[in-house]
Amino acid sequence: MSNRLKGLFFTVPALLFSWTVWAAEAPAGGRVEIEAIMARRFSAVEEMLKRSRTRIVDILQKADGLKPVYPYSIYTQKKDETFSDHLHYARSNFFIPVRVPIDPYLKKFIQTSEHFEDIFAANRAEQPSIGWQYVIEYRRHGMRFYPWFDADNIMGSEIDWSRFQFYTLARNNKNYEKMTCSDPSLDVGGLGYVITCALPIRLRDSDYGLIGVDLSMSSYFSELRPQLGDSLDAFSYLTFPGKDAIVLKPRFHNFLLKNVMNMKNLDIRGAGRLYILGEGYSFRMIPVKSDYSRLQLMEVVKDGK
Repeated sequence: MSNRLKGLFFTVPALLFSWTVWAAEAPAGGRVEIEAIMARRFSAVEEMLKRSRTRIVDILQKADGLKPVYPYSIYTQKKDETFSDHLHYARSNFFIPVRVPIDPYLKKFIQTSEHFEDIFAANRAEQPSIGWQYVIEYRRHGMRFYPWFDADNIMGSEIDWSRFQFYTLARNNKNYEKMTCSDPSLDVGGLGYVITCALPIRLRDSDYGLIGVDLSMSSYFSELRPQLGDSLDAFSYLTFPGKDAIVLKPRFHNFLLKNVMNMKNLDIRGAGRLYILGEGYSFRMIPVKSDYSRLQLMEVVKDGK
């Protein structure tokens, strides 16, 4: 800071002095860089979902003329047979939230959606850090997802999609060119906190379903981590409104966690105080501007810095 700026700095009132300290001591990069990174990452996902949706609609329109990808998975239904009795797939899996017999409609979706696998694989090759990808059809709530995992045991047999924020956002979305994204939530598949983004699918002028993808805070948004700081003088966390949950942590968080025993019980809404190794810190919450997320930055600054 130049001498001239220092002179101006020390002439302002104490309240403005306090605010200036916050601005000057914000972690490296800070909110502006975080907003730019998130805008770039969300834009890449939206374009990927749009390209994928175009290909998926084309497949659905040609469904009657498609052969099954896996000849062994042709569904010859027995008397008490449900979808869960069928073989698992090599790359993806099929899940339906209630145990129902496979009728002709569901059988057709299962076989047609096998052709989505190449689309999902291409997306993963383009953006390796994306998480689960899926298509959910609205009529019977069936879901094709990639890559394969044992959904029956992990997700359970009775799920109401309408209780999931990503599903209701997509289903109520009438702007078919605009992606909607959920607040971060813990992934049942083990990805930690994820943001689920989705686009609605229309088929023959009717709402057919959605295409979605899970974005892990720790992997897909990993380039945000250096922006959260690497010094005990000033650092940040990423969280979201109304939840006492930290969804992305600075690089030295393990050290902090060992020395802040009440981190999980910390009230991180608004502003407040905390202590690390006997030293006092102040923190405040700052909204991160985004068209797709309600994330906020928890800026932490050591007293006297």
